Amino acid sequence: MTPPDETSDRTPLHAKANGGRAPLSRIDPKSPGALALLFVLGALGGAVFAALGLPAAWLSGAMVFTGAAALAGLDATVPNRLRDLVYMILGVSMGAGVTPDILDQMSAWPISLIGLAGTVAAVTLASYGFLRKVAGWDPATAYFAAIPGALTMTLATAEVSNADMRKVALSQSMRLFMLVAVLPVLVTSFEAPTGAPLDGAVTDDLMSLVLLAVGGVVGSALAVLARIPAGVLIGAFVASSLLHGIGLVEGQLPAAVQLPAFVALGAFLGLRFAGTSLRLVISTIAIGVGSFAVAFAASLAGAILVAELAGLGLGQVLIAFAPGGLEAMVILAFVLGVDPAFVAAHHLARFVAMTVVVPLFARFVLGADWDQRSARSV
Repeated sequence: MTPPDETSDRTPLHAKANGGRAPLSRIDPKSPGALALLFVLGALGGAVFAALGLPAAWLSGAMVFTGAAALAGLDATVPNRLRDLVYMILGVSMGAGVTPDILDQMSAWPISLIGLAGTVAAVTLASYGFLRKVAGWDPATAYFAAIPGALTMTLATAEVSNADMRKVALSQSMRLFMLVAVLPVLVTSFEAPTGAPLDGAVTDDLMSLVLLAVGGVVGSALAVLARIPAGVLIGAFVASSLLHGIGLVEGQLPAAVQLPAFVALGAFLGLRFAGTSLRLVISTIAIGVGSFAVAFAASLAGAILVAELAGLGLGQVLIAFAPGGLEAMVILAFVLGVDPAFVAAHHLARFVAMTVVVPLFARFVLGADWDQRSARSV
Protein backbone atom coordinates (compact mmCIF):
# COMPACT_ATOMS: atom_id res chain seq x y z
CA MET A 1 0.00 0.00 0.00
CA THR A 2 3.07 2.25 -0.04
CA PRO A 3 2.20 5.44 -1.97
CA PRO A 4 4.38 7.59 -4.20
CA ASP A 5 5.75 9.99 -1.58
CA GLU A 6 8.88 11.67 -0.40
CA THR A 7 10.26 9.66 2.46
CA SER A 8 8.84 6.17 2.45
CA ASP A 9 10.49 5.38 -0.89
CA ARG A 10 14.15 5.36 0.11
CA THR A 11 16.29 6.15 -2.91
CA PRO A 12 19.77 4.56 -2.70
CA LEU A 13 22.52 6.84 -3.89
CA HIS A 14 24.48 4.05 -5.57
CA ALA A 15 27.82 5.61 -4.80
CA LYS A 16 29.85 2.71 -3.45
CA ALA A 17 33.10 3.43 -1.69
CA ASN A 18 36.28 2.78 -3.56
CA GLY A 19 39.19 0.96 -2.05
CA GLY A 20 37.94 -1.46 0.61
CA ARG A 21 34.65 -2.44 2.10
CA ALA A 22 32.98 -0.33 4.76
CA PRO A 23 32.90 -1.94 8.23
CA LEU A 24 29.17 -2.79 8.26
CA SER A 25 28.87 -3.68 4.58
CA ARG A 26 29.43 -7.39 5.32
CA ILE A 27 25.93 -7.64 6.84
CA ASP A 28 23.40 -8.95 4.33
CA PRO A 29 20.81 -6.15 3.81
CA LYS A 30 18.04 -8.76 3.43
CA SER A 31 18.81 -10.50 6.72
CA PRO A 32 16.63 -9.93 9.80
CA GLY A 33 19.80 -9.01 11.66
CA ALA A 34 20.38 -5.97 9.45
CA LEU A 35 16.87 -4.67 10.11
CA ALA A 36 17.18 -5.37 13.84
CA LEU A 37 20.53 -3.55 14.01
CA LEU A 38 19.03 -0.58 12.17
CA PHE A 39 16.26 -0.18 14.73
CA VAL A 40 18.53 -0.84 17.72
CA LEU A 41 20.86 1.93 16.56
CA GLY A 42 17.87 4.18 15.95
CA ALA A 43 16.54 3.56 19.46
CA LEU A 44 20.00 4.18 20.91
CA GLY A 45 20.27 7.48 19.04
CA GLY A 46 16.82 8.55 20.18
CA ALA A 47 17.62 7.68 23.79
CA VAL A 48 20.89 9.62 23.68
CA PHE A 49 19.23 12.71 22.19
CA ALA A 50 16.37 12.43 24.71
CA ALA A 51 18.88 12.21 27.59
CA LEU A 52 20.52 15.38 26.27
CA GLY A 53 17.13 17.12 26.32
CA LEU A 54 17.13 17.87 22.58
CA PRO A 55 13.80 18.57 20.82
CA ALA A 56 12.32 15.88 18.57
CA ALA A 57 14.92 13.59 20.16
CA TRP A 58 13.57 10.19 19.10
CA LEU A 59 13.22 11.24 15.47
CA SER A 60 16.41 13.24 14.95
CA GLY A 61 18.57 11.03 17.18
CA ALA A 62 17.54 7.90 15.32
CA MET A 63 18.25 9.62 12.01
CA VAL A 64 21.74 10.75 13.01
CA PHE A 65 22.82 7.38 14.44
CA THR A 66 21.46 5.30 11.55
CA GLY A 67 22.80 7.79 9.01
CA ALA A 68 26.28 7.34 10.47
CA ALA A 69 25.83 3.56 10.36
CA ALA A 70 24.69 3.74 6.74
CA LEU A 71 27.83 5.64 5.82
CA ALA A 72 29.77 2.89 7.62
CA GLY A 73 28.20 0.34 5.26
CA LEU A 74 24.95 -0.68 6.97
CA ASP A 75 22.02 -1.35 4.66
CA ALA A 76 18.70 -3.04 5.35
CA THR A 77 15.66 -4.05 3.34
CA VAL A 78 12.55 -2.65 5.00
CA PRO A 79 9.35 -4.53 4.05
CA ASN A 80 6.70 -2.28 2.53
CA ARG A 81 4.10 -3.53 5.00
CA LEU A 82 6.29 -2.44 7.89
CA ARG A 83 6.77 1.00 6.32
CA ASP A 84 3.02 1.34 5.85
CA LEU A 85 2.37 0.34 9.46
CA VAL A 86 4.84 2.95 10.72
CA TYR A 87 3.32 5.72 8.60
CA MET A 88 -0.20 4.74 9.58
CA ILE A 89 0.70 4.90 13.29
CA LEU A 90 2.31 8.29 12.75
CA GLY A 91 -0.74 9.56 10.86
CA VAL A 92 -3.09 8.38 13.60
CA SER A 93 -0.83 10.00 16.21
CA MET A 94 -0.89 13.35 14.42
CA GLY A 95 -4.69 13.45 14.45
CA ALA A 96 -4.58 14.21 18.16
CA GLY A 97 -2.84 17.50 17.34
CA VAL A 98 -5.88 18.93 15.53
CA THR A 99 -7.82 21.09 17.97
CA PRO A 100 -10.71 23.60 17.60
CA ASP A 101 -8.25 26.47 18.10
CA ILE A 102 -6.19 25.20 15.19
CA LEU A 103 -9.28 24.95 12.96
CA ASP A 104 -10.11 28.59 13.74
CA GLN A 105 -6.81 29.61 12.12
CA MET A 106 -7.79 28.18 8.70
CA SER A 107 -8.99 31.61 7.57
CA ALA A 108 -5.34 32.69 7.36
CA TRP A 109 -4.32 29.80 5.12
CA PRO A 110 -4.95 31.51 1.73
CA ILE A 111 -2.41 34.22 2.62
CA SER A 112 0.19 31.66 3.63
CA LEU A 113 -0.44 29.50 0.55
CA ILE A 114 0.22 32.51 -1.69
CA GLY A 115 3.34 33.23 0.31
CA LEU A 116 4.39 29.60 -0.07
CA ALA A 117 4.35 29.90 -3.87
CA GLY A 118 6.70 32.87 -3.78
CA THR A 119 8.94 31.23 -1.19
CA VAL A 120 9.28 28.01 -3.21
CA ALA A 121 10.31 30.05 -6.25
CA ALA A 122 12.86 31.98 -4.17
CA VAL A 123 14.27 28.78 -2.62
CA THR A 124 14.68 27.15 -6.02
CA LEU A 125 16.30 30.20 -7.62
CA ALA A 126 18.68 30.74 -4.69
CA SER A 127 19.77 27.11 -4.56
CA TYR A 128 20.09 26.84 -8.35
CA GLY A 129 22.19 30.02 -8.49
CA PHE A 130 24.50 28.71 -5.75
CA LEU A 131 24.98 25.33 -7.40
CA ARG A 132 25.64 26.90 -10.82
CA LYS A 133 27.79 29.89 -9.91
CA VAL A 134 29.57 28.72 -6.75
CA ALA A 135 29.69 24.93 -7.08
CA GLY A 136 30.02 24.98 -10.87
CA TRP A 137 27.48 22.20 -11.44
CA ASP A 138 25.98 21.73 -14.89
CA PRO A 139 22.48 23.23 -15.45
CA ALA A 140 20.54 19.94 -15.31
CA THR A 141 22.20 18.71 -12.12
CA ALA A 142 21.86 22.11 -10.43
CA TYR A 143 18.20 22.44 -11.44
CA PHE A 144 17.02 19.10 -10.10
CA ALA A 145 19.19 19.35 -6.97
CA ALA A 146 17.62 22.74 -6.22
CA ILE A 147 13.99 21.54 -6.31
CA PRO A 148 12.60 21.76 -2.73
CA GLY A 149 10.92 18.49 -1.75
CA ALA A 150 8.88 16.17 -3.98
CA LEU A 151 11.95 13.89 -4.02
CA THR A 152 10.47 10.86 -5.76
CA MET A 153 9.04 12.95 -8.59
CA THR A 154 12.22 15.03 -8.85
CA LEU A 155 14.48 11.99 -9.16
CA ALA A 156 12.16 10.31 -11.66
CA THR A 157 12.21 13.45 -13.81
CA ALA A 158 15.95 13.97 -13.43
CA GLU A 159 16.65 10.41 -14.60
CA VAL A 160 15.48 11.21 -18.13
CA SER A 161 17.83 14.21 -18.34
CA ASN A 162 21.62 14.31 -18.43
CA ALA A 163 21.83 15.32 -14.74
CA ASP A 164 24.37 13.62 -12.46
CA MET A 165 21.99 11.46 -10.41
CA ARG A 166 24.50 10.85 -7.61
CA LYS A 167 24.83 14.58 -6.97
CA VAL A 168 21.09 15.20 -7.24
CA ALA A 169 20.17 12.39 -4.83
CA LEU A 170 22.94 13.22 -2.36
CA SER A 171 22.12 16.93 -2.36
CA GLN A 172 18.41 16.28 -1.77
CA SER A 173 19.10 13.73 0.98
CA MET A 174 21.62 15.97 2.75
CA ARG A 175 19.12 18.84 2.76
CA LEU A 176 16.41 16.71 4.37
CA PHE A 177 18.93 15.34 6.87
CA MET A 178 20.03 18.83 7.90
CA LEU A 179 16.44 20.08 8.12
CA VAL A 180 15.41 17.36 10.55
CA ALA A 181 18.55 18.02 12.58
CA VAL A 182 18.27 21.84 12.65
CA LEU A 183 14.56 22.68 12.61
CA PRO A 184 13.67 21.33 16.08
CA VAL A 185 16.20 23.62 17.76
CA LEU A 186 15.16 26.66 15.72
CA VAL A 187 11.41 26.17 16.08
CA THR A 188 11.55 25.69 19.84
CA SER A 189 13.74 28.78 20.15
CA PHE A 190 11.22 30.91 18.24
CA GLU A 191 8.11 30.10 20.27
CA ALA A 192 6.49 27.73 22.72
CA PRO A 193 4.58 24.81 21.17
CA THR A 194 0.93 25.59 20.35
CA GLY A 195 -0.38 22.16 19.47
CA ALA A 196 -1.02 19.02 21.50
CA PRO A 197 2.11 18.16 23.54
CA LEU A 198 3.42 14.60 23.52
CA ASP A 199 2.97 14.35 27.28
CA GLY A 200 -0.75 15.28 27.16
CA ALA A 201 -3.80 13.08 27.75
CA VAL A 202 -3.39 9.52 26.48
CA THR A 203 -5.99 7.31 24.81
CA ASP A 204 -5.97 4.17 26.92
CA ASP A 205 -9.39 2.54 26.55
CA LEU A 206 -9.67 -0.40 24.15
CA MET A 207 -12.65 0.91 22.16
CA SER A 208 -10.88 4.17 21.32
CA LEU A 209 -7.76 2.32 20.21
CA VAL A 210 -9.86 0.00 18.01
CA LEU A 211 -11.62 3.01 16.44
CA LEU A 212 -8.28 4.67 15.71
CA ALA A 213 -6.85 1.46 14.24
CA VAL A 214 -9.86 0.90 11.98
CA GLY A 215 -9.97 4.56 11.01
CA GLY A 216 -6.26 4.52 10.21
CA VAL A 217 -6.54 1.47 7.96
CA VAL A 218 -9.64 2.74 6.13
CA GLY A 219 -8.31 6.28 5.77
CA SER A 220 -4.94 5.08 4.48
CA ALA A 221 -6.54 2.71 1.98
CA LEU A 222 -8.87 5.39 0.61
CA ALA A 223 -6.07 7.95 0.31
CA VAL A 224 -3.83 5.49 -1.53
CA LEU A 225 -6.67 4.57 -3.90
CA ALA A 226 -7.18 8.29 -4.54
CA ARG A 227 -3.43 8.55 -5.31
CA ILE A 228 -2.92 11.27 -2.70
CA PRO A 229 0.80 11.93 -2.06
CA ALA A 230 1.96 10.22 1.15
CA GLY A 231 -1.45 8.54 1.16
CA VAL A 232 -0.85 6.15 4.07
CA LEU A 233 0.21 8.97 6.37
CA ILE A 234 -2.29 11.60 5.19
CA GLY A 235 -5.25 9.19 5.08
CA ALA A 236 -4.63 7.99 8.63
CA PHE A 237 -4.13 11.58 9.76
CA VAL A 238 -7.46 12.76 8.28
CA ALA A 239 -9.35 9.78 9.75
CA SER A 240 -7.82 10.31 13.19
CA SER A 241 -8.52 14.05 13.01
CA LEU A 242 -12.20 13.37 12.27
CA LEU A 243 -12.49 10.90 15.15
CA HIS A 244 -10.94 13.41 17.53
CA GLY A 245 -12.88 16.33 16.06
CA ILE A 246 -16.34 14.78 16.57
CA GLY A 247 -15.45 13.63 20.06
CA LEU A 248 -15.44 9.85 19.54
CA VAL A 249 -11.81 9.70 20.66
CA GLU A 250 -9.85 11.87 23.06
CA GLY A 251 -6.12 11.98 23.71
CA GLN A 252 -3.16 10.58 21.83
CA LEU A 253 -1.63 7.16 21.40
CA PRO A 254 0.50 5.81 24.26
CA ALA A 255 4.20 6.61 24.15
CA ALA A 256 4.91 2.87 23.82
CA VAL A 257 3.25 3.05 20.39
CA GLN A 258 4.36 6.51 19.26
CA LEU A 259 8.07 6.47 20.16
CA PRO A 260 8.95 3.30 18.19
CA ALA A 261 7.26 4.88 15.15
CA PHE A 262 9.36 8.04 15.55
CA VAL A 263 12.49 5.91 15.82
CA ALA A 264 11.50 3.95 12.71
CA LEU A 265 10.98 7.13 10.68
CA GLY A 266 14.36 8.44 11.80
CA ALA A 267 15.91 5.12 10.76
CA PHE A 268 14.23 5.34 7.34
CA LEU A 269 15.71 8.80 6.83
CA GLY A 270 19.17 7.73 7.96
CA LEU A 271 19.04 4.72 5.68
CA ARG A 272 18.91 7.06 2.67
CA PHE A 273 22.71 7.21 2.91
CA ALA A 274 23.13 3.45 2.46
CA GLY A 275 25.45 2.72 -0.45
CA THR A 276 26.99 6.19 -0.34
CA SER A 277 30.76 6.42 -0.08
CA LEU A 278 32.03 8.53 2.78
CA ARG A 279 34.53 10.01 0.32
CA LEU A 280 31.71 11.32 -1.86
CA VAL A 281 29.91 12.81 1.14
CA ILE A 282 33.06 14.54 2.36
CA SER A 283 33.83 15.89 -1.11
CA THR A 284 30.36 17.39 -1.49
CA ILE A 285 29.53 18.36 2.10
CA ALA A 286 30.66 21.98 1.68
CA ILE A 287 28.46 22.32 -1.39
CA GLY A 288 25.58 20.58 0.38
CA VAL A 289 25.83 22.85 3.42
CA GLY A 290 26.07 25.95 1.22
CA SER A 291 23.07 24.94 -0.87
CA PHE A 292 21.11 24.16 2.29
CA ALA A 293 22.06 27.52 3.82
CA VAL A 294 20.83 29.61 0.89
CA ALA A 295 17.65 27.53 0.53
CA PHE A 296 16.91 27.72 4.23
CA ALA A 297 17.60 31.47 4.32
CA ALA A 298 15.04 31.98 1.56
CA SER A 299 12.52 29.79 3.42
CA LEU A 300 13.12 31.68 6.67
CA ALA A 301 12.66 35.06 4.97
CA GLY A 302 9.38 33.93 3.39
CA ALA A 303 8.18 32.44 6.67
CA ILE A 304 8.93 35.64 8.63
CA LEU A 305 7.04 37.76 6.09
CA VAL A 306 3.98 35.48 5.99
CA ALA A 307 3.91 35.02 9.77
CA GLU A 308 3.76 38.81 10.19
CA LEU A 309 1.13 39.36 7.49
CA ALA A 310 -1.15 36.46 8.51
CA GLY A 311 -0.65 36.65 12.26
CA LEU A 312 0.59 33.07 12.45
CA GLY A 313 3.32 31.52 14.59
CA LEU A 314 6.74 31.69 12.95
CA GLY A 315 7.55 28.11 13.95
CA GLN A 316 4.58 26.56 12.17
CA VAL A 317 5.08 28.69 9.04
CA LEU A 318 8.78 27.82 8.92
CA ILE A 319 8.09 24.08 9.02
CA ALA A 320 5.35 24.49 6.40
CA PHE A 321 7.75 26.41 4.14
CA ALA A 322 10.82 24.23 4.85
CA PRO A 323 12.34 22.72 1.67
CA GLY A 324 12.07 19.14 2.91
CA GLY A 325 10.07 15.93 2.62
CA LEU A 326 6.30 16.03 3.09
CA GLU A 327 6.07 13.21 5.62
CA ALA A 328 9.13 14.17 7.64
CA MET A 329 8.02 17.80 8.00
CA VAL A 330 4.41 16.96 8.94
CA ILE A 331 5.54 14.47 11.58
CA LEU A 332 8.17 16.90 12.85
CA ALA A 333 5.42 19.51 13.28
CA PHE A 334 3.42 17.13 15.43
CA VAL A 335 6.43 16.14 17.53
CA LEU A 336 7.18 19.81 18.20
CA GLY A 337 3.58 20.62 19.11
CA VAL A 338 3.00 22.68 15.94
CA ASP A 339 -0.27 22.59 13.94
CA PRO A 340 0.11 19.44 11.77
CA ALA A 341 -2.96 20.23 9.63
CA PHE A 342 -1.45 23.56 8.55
CA VAL A 343 1.89 21.98 7.72
CA ALA A 344 0.29 19.05 5.87
CA ALA A 345 -1.90 21.31 3.74
CA HIS A 346 1.04 23.44 2.65
CA HIS A 347 3.39 20.55 1.89
CA LEU A 348 0.65 18.77 -0.06
CA ALA A 349 -0.01 21.94 -2.05
CA ARG A 350 3.69 22.28 -2.81
CA PHE A 351 3.99 18.61 -3.80
CA VAL A 352 1.09 18.82 -6.25
CA ALA A 353 2.30 22.11 -7.71
CA MET A 354 5.88 20.90 -8.14
CA THR A 355 4.69 17.75 -9.91
CA VAL A 356 3.29 20.00 -12.64
CA VAL A 357 5.80 22.84 -12.59
CA VAL A 358 9.14 20.98 -12.48
CA PRO A 359 8.85 19.27 -15.91
CA LEU A 360 7.44 22.46 -17.50
CA PHE A 361 10.21 24.70 -16.18
CA ALA A 362 12.85 22.12 -17.10
CA ARG A 363 12.07 22.91 -20.72
CA PHE A 364 12.47 26.64 -20.04
CA VAL A 365 15.67 26.36 -17.96
CA LEU A 366 17.41 23.46 -19.75
CA GLY A 367 16.07 23.81 -23.28
CA ALA A 368 13.56 21.91 -25.39
CA ASP A 369 15.84 18.84 -25.64
CA TRP A 370 16.29 18.37 -21.87
CA ASP A 371 14.39 15.04 -21.97
CA GLN A 372 17.00 12.60 -23.25
CA ARG A 373 14.38 9.94 -23.91
CA SER A 374 12.77 12.18 -26.50
CA ALA A 375 16.16 13.07 -27.95
CA ARG A 376 17.10 9.41 -28.35
CA SER A 377 13.79 8.48 -29.91
CA VAL A 378 14.10 11.09 -32.69
